[in-house]
Amino acid sequence: MLRANLLSDFCRAADDYVLQRERRGLRDIARRRAPAACHEAAVGVESATGTIEPDGPPGAAALARALVALDRRAVCFTDVSAAQVLERWGRFPGEIVGVPRGFASRRPGAVRTLLAGHGVGLLVAIERCGRAADGRYYSMRGLDISEHTAELDALFTDEVPGIGIGDGGNEIGIGPLLEGESVPLPRHAVSVVPCRWPVIAATSNWGAFGILAELGRHLGRPLLPTVEDARRDLETLWELGVLDPLSPDGRAVDGFGLDDQEELLARLREHESHAATH
Repeated sequence: MLRANLLSDFCRAADDYVLQRERRGLRDIARRRAPAACHEAAVGVESATGTIEPDGPPGAAALARALVALDRRAVCFTDVSAAQVLERWGRFPGEIVGVPRGFASRRPGAVRTLLAGHGVGLLVAIERCGRAADGRYYSMRGLDISEHTAELDALFTDEVPGIGIGDGGNEIGIGPLLEGESVPLPRHAVSVVPCRWPVIAATSNWGAFGILAELGRHLGRPLLPTVEDARRDLETLWELGVLDPLSPDGRAVDGFGLDDQEELLARLREHESHAATH
C-alpha cells in the first residue's frame, strides 16, 4: 500500500525543513544525488559501546505508528542488546526482533528466512550503519563497532526494496552517495551498502518525520507524530539512559533539543496539511 502511494519525488517538498540545520555538509550532496522517497520494517541503531542512541528509535516508532494507522504491520529488526532496551522503552507499536551478530554469515538462507517469516515487503533502515569497504562497521568517528553490530545491512538486497535514512555517511544507503565527495567522517568508515531510496536529514529522526509529512500530505490524512508523542518518545529514552553524546546533559539528539524538534514538527505539520494535487 505504501509503495503504491509514493511519488517519484516523495520528500522533495519537505527536504528544506529536515535539512535546514544539517551540520555535516551533506545538504548539497542530498540535493544533487539523493532521490527522496520512503517504507515496512524499521531497523535500530547501536553505538560503539553497545548501547543505543536517541537518534533512530523515535523515528522508527513514528514510522511504525503511521503504518499501524494505515492498517499495516511494522517489525523492528535490531541488535539483541538494543532490542532489550527498546522492549523496556515500550514505544514501538509492533514486534521487536533481536538479531544476533553473525546471523547472515553463519546460516545459509538466513536473510530470506527472516524476511519471509515476517512478511516484509519494504525495508527502512534508520540511522543504521552499513558495512564499509573492508567489511567492518564503523561509527561516525571511525571507531570499529563490528563487535556490537548485527549485519542487518544483509537484508538490503534486490529482492525487497529498501529506504535508508541517515545523517552522516556510515549508514545504509547514505555512504554510496558520497563517492567522489568530500566526506564528514573518516573515509574508511563510509558505508558501501546501497539502497533504492536514500534519505538524508539533519538527524535521522527528522528524516522519518519528513517522510511522514509528505506521505500524509499525499494521502490527505495526518501521519506525523503529535508534539506530545514525539516529546514522550525522547523523554522516555533519556529516562532509560539512552543519551546524546553530543550534548552536555545527554538530553538532545545530535545536539538538537526538544525546542528544535517541536519547531520542525510545526513546519512539517503545515506542509502535511496541504493536500497534494495530482
